[in-house]
Amino acid sequence: MSRSDTDALIAEMTAHPEDLPDYIRAVEHLLEDRSALLKLIPACPVHGDECSPHAREWIGEQRAKELGMWESAP
Repeated sequence: MSRSDTDALIAEMTAHPEDLPDYIRAVEHLLEDRSALLKLIPACPVHGDECSPHAREWIGEQRAKELGMWESAP
C-alpha cells in the first residue's frame, strides 16, 4: 500500500468514525489469513514464519517448478 493509499484510507476512516469497527474487523481478518498462509510454507531461515519476501520467493520457486522452469543446483 502506498503512502497516498494509506493517507486516503485514514481520511476515509476519520470521516466516518462509526465505520471504524468494520475496518478493524476487516484488517484483523486479513492479518489472520496472511498468518495462516505464511504458516503453510517452510519458514524463512533468517526471519521465521512471518517473512513475506521469503514467502513470495518460495511461492515463485514452487510455481516455476510446477511449470518445469526450475533447475535445482547439483
